[in-house]
Amino acid sequence: MSKYNYAIVKTITAYINAEDDNDLLNLYSEGIVDEELYDATENADYTFYRINSNNEKQVINFKENKDD
Repeated sequence: MSKYNYAIVKTITAYINAEDDNDLLNLYSEGIVDEELYDATENADYTFYRINSNNEKQVINFKENKDD
């Protein structure tokens, strides 16, 4: 039986209003971006990867295997 390593990636999407790239950089340096991401954690998506011994990654889609 093969053993696998697994990786889980958590993606949080937060929408931030900024006038331009420099404004966004300022918001980031002031910690505003981190605050917005923290507040948006209920909108998180998870991606699960199975990694074999050759370091090949395969996405595991649990939703396909789930009965709705």
